[in-house]
Parts: sequence; structure tokens; C-alpha cells
Amino acid sequence: MSFSSCNALIIEFVKSGNYRQALSVYQNISEKESSQVILDKTFVALLKACSVLKDLERGQKIHAHIDNTGVGLLENNVFIGCAMVDMYAKCGFLAKSHEIFKKIRLRDVALWNALITGYVDGGRGEEAMWFLEEMECDGVRANSVTFVCILKACA
Repeated sequence: MSFSSCNALIIEFVKSGNYRQALSVYQNISEKESSQVILDKTFVALLKACSVLKDLERGQKIHAHIDNTGVGLLENNVFIGCAMVDMYAKCGFLAKSHEIFKKIRLRDVALWNALITGYVDGGRGEEAMWFLEEMECDGVRANSVTFVCILKACA
């Protein structure tokens, strides 16, 4: 199977909720030497699968793979960054989630929301409120998702 077919298969598996199958396809192609042909949106899908399954071990392997591409995917791709922040937060590693967040150059509302949601879901509402203030200082406007998360933090 070609790498483009594998990328498409991974994305379709994640879209249909077949997260384990998506990670299995990734494992099969990542064992091959030319696995660097994985697309950005495939990495996002894989990180989502790890988030849903709370599969930290595979998430860390995908993180290492992203770092090893040598093209600054994490720092320069807000979609990959957001998916990684979400994955670490959902796996219970809030400090790592925040560490990743700080590496990302372009911080949009979705990225801030991923961080804030992670802290709220992790029972750290006060810190989530602090991130809201930081987000506003950074010039990013909150949206409805942000406000729902902050209301949860207040509850």
C-alpha cells in the first residue's frame, strides 16, 4: 500500500471513530524506513486517536516522530500543536501540555481553548482562568467555546 493510501486510510479511520485501526496503520508504516511521508493532517488525526484512547505511549511516539521530521512542524503548525496540547491534556499530563503550548509560535483561539479545556477537565479551574487572562493579554479574543470552558471552571 502506498503512503498516500495509508495517510487517507488513517484519516478515514479516525473520522469514523476507528481509532485503534488508525494507530495500527500508523504503526505498520512507521516501522518502514521512509515513514517521513506522513502528512500534517495525518499527524493531527493520529494525535486525536491518542487523545480519545488516552494512549500516552503512542502519543509520545508520534510526538517524537513529529520532532524528528526536522521541519518545525510542532512550532509552526497550529493544527498539530493544538492536537498535541489536547492529547497531553486528555492523557493527564497538563504540565507537558503547557510546555508544548509555549513552543507554538502562532497561538489562535483554538490552541488557547485546547489548553484551557485541558486544565478545566483536569480540575485546575483557577489556572484555566489565569490562561484566559493571558489569552486576552496576548490579543486573542475568546469565543463561545472559551466561555463554556470558563463557566465549567467557575462551577
